[in-house]
Amino acid sequence: SRALWAALTRPPNPARAPAAPRAVPRARAPPPSDGDAGGGRDNHRRRPRAHGPHAPDVNLHWRAKNLERAGDRLGALRLLTTALELYPTNAHIGVSAARLVAENVDGRGASTALDDALAIAERCAEHDPNNAVVANLRATLEAKRGGKGAAARARALFARSVELNPAHAAAYHAWAVFERSRGRVAKARRLFRECRVADPTRAATSQAWALLEVDDRNFAEARRLFQDAVALDESHAPSWQAWADTERRLGNVGKAERLFRKGEEATRDAARGITGAASGTRVRRAREANAANARDLGGGRRAKEPTELDGDKTSGVDNNSAGGAKTRTSRRSRLGGGGGSRAKLRARSSLLCSWASFEVARGSPTSGQRGDGYNMPLARTLFREAVDTCPENAQAWTQWWKAEAMASRGGSRGGGLGGSGFGRLNPNSSEGAERQLAVANEGLAKCPGNERLRHARALSLKSLGDTAGARHELEALARDFPANAHAAHSLGLLLQELGEFDAAVSAFERGKDASLPCLTAAAAAASHSGDVARARGLFMEGSAVASSGGARGRVG
Repeated sequence: SRALWAALTRPPNPARAPAAPRAVPRARAPPPSDGDAGGGRDNHRRRPRAHGPHAPDVNLHWRAKNLERAGDRLGALRLLTTALELYPTNAHIGVSAARLVAENVDGRGASTALDDALAIAERCAEHDPNNAVVANLRATLEAKRGGKGAAARARALFARSVELNPAHAAAYHAWAVFERSRGRVAKARRLFRECRVADPTRAATSQAWALLEVDDRNFAEARRLFQDAVALDESHAPSWQAWADTERRLGNVGKAERLFRKGEEATRDAARGITGAASGTRVRRAREANAANARDLGGGRRAKEPTELDGDKTSGVDNNSAGGAKTRTSRRSRLGGGGGSRAKLRARSSLLCSWASFEVARGSPTSGQRGDGYNMPLARTLFREAVDTCPENAQAWTQWWKAEAMASRGGSRGGGLGGSGFGRLNPNSSEGAERQLAVANEGLAKCPGNERLRHARALSLKSLGDTAGARHELEALARDFPANAHAAHSLGLLLQELGEFDAAVSAFERGKDASLPCLTAAAAAASHSGDVARARGLFMEGSAVASSGGARGRVG
């Protein structure tokens, strides 16, 4: 009882004061009614949020650039066209749209595409006359389009661009490349120096400057600039490719091969965005098989094996053979396209294609099989890697097609894959023709409508004996591309072999304005058909063209 009395009379502890009573929650205001006349329940709709954290025009431009990086360039152009209609004063949208239009993404034609792109750039200049990027774009488009007074207009716009922004390195670079194409070496060199001052970290500037020094036969300076380029950006594939091609042209085959291999190693992970995966396993294995074959042949030059291309030989390497079902695993980039940006993928694909062409050109048929020397398996692996890296690289598919023709003919030694001489590359064996047809079909699936691949497919069909299919393909190609003298020449040759000389002459005459060989072949076909007057006129026209310097193109 005494303890109970003490507890009741104990003074209160201020540190343990009773908590304040909870406030009564306010009654929520009724949501605004949307005026439902029927007395039904109100529709409480939220206000829609803006798409993305930026302004609508910025979001549209960002979405279009992501589509372009992912490889959907046509979709990006459509989105940019819509954005340009909605926001005509946005210079960023206009510049991106003009660049895609100039590249003839939608197939409107090269000349029409340049005219339309220049019109877009000029409208951007009206809305933003002091934009250095717009001035540089207009200058570049003027230089590409050509014509009377185009060079003067381009120089004035280049000067305007660097005047608006003296630190705009891209304008100095483009101006220097333009002057180099015009043969003004001293001015181009000075502009490259200005570009290096504006931005000393641009690897592309050192590479382009090195090519200028190669043109001027200053090879020591060119090598120093190539070395600077790869030191500034080791993953810059165009620098490795240009350096290797330069050494190849100078006859330094061993050095060119080492540069190709170093370039493949340096650009692999940067282009594909791969972490911990052996993206170059196929290339490495084919190179090792190539070296083993060279050792087994005996008497040939033994290739010097460089440092292992794979940084970690045990991480992510596919243990199956090259023809196995399992493939390497890679982490896809956020930009899409199977890895890095499309520009890096295309640059790496071009590097691999150039290396493969180099292997085909220097290979010799010493394996005992006709034309299938020990370099061809490595070349096929490199071509496959090139087209897998960038499937829309039509040049890689075309070069692969030509390589298969050279391998089947056994004429790799001393040959080359440059130019567009399809007519001389018809294979002698049906196996080679079937390989060529497979390459052309796969390339057309990745690059629909490409005129060179369509021409290659027609020649493969002709080699396999399908003259009707080849004729159909060549006639369609001549209709779709009237200025393609190579297609006209091939069609004329096919018709001449079928004995249709009048139709052959007509086909040859389609390309005579662009090709002296077409004109000569038309005269010969007219002579065979008995039309002497027509043949004489064509021979006289061809003689006049030849005596004037043969300004027309060359086929084959």
